[in-house]
Amino acid sequence: MDTAVETVSLFSGQALKSSGGEAEWRRFFALMSSAIALREKQPLVPGTSTEKAKVIEELRRLTRKLNVQKALRGWTYALKRLPAKNVTNAVAFLVVLDLKAWTLNTTGIKKEELGKASESYLAVEKAANPDVHAVLVSLESAHAVRSAYPNYYLDATTFINALEFAIR
Repeated sequence: MDTAVETVSLFSGQALKSSGGEAEWRRFFALMSSAIALREKQPLVPGTSTEKAKVIEELRRLTRKLNVQKALRGWTYALKRLPAKNVTNAVAFLVVLDLKAWTLNTTGIKKEELGKASESYLAVEKAANPDVHAVLVSLESAHAVRSAYPNYYLDATTFINALEFAIR
């Protein structure tokens, strides 16, 4: 679960671990936690239904609305392809992922180019295409996620599998 929360936080710019971020993502993770708790016969997350059918119904709705599986697979793909070392003198990367075309464009950003990179990022965001995700990722934050979650890809896959099991 932690890897999925970290992934969404990194690529959506949300502080989900500190109770920040969009309400729908926070609700999704609360429901997913309750779905896992139901399966393991553990206490549910406060504020979620005690009825399994209601938890699963709401989880299905948010999974579709947020396009969770596709987003997590795409973000995992993107993170694995960021350079492992600072070979370009970059301090950040503009990552643009098209989940429909399954393309990834990664541009290294030097310190003096950060303003221009912000404009490029905002242009993608303003286009409001739900299949295209852009993020400015600092090299430091990308490496921090890699260090904290060395088996990142497997963890994301495990989470997606658990989600698909819960909503079937």
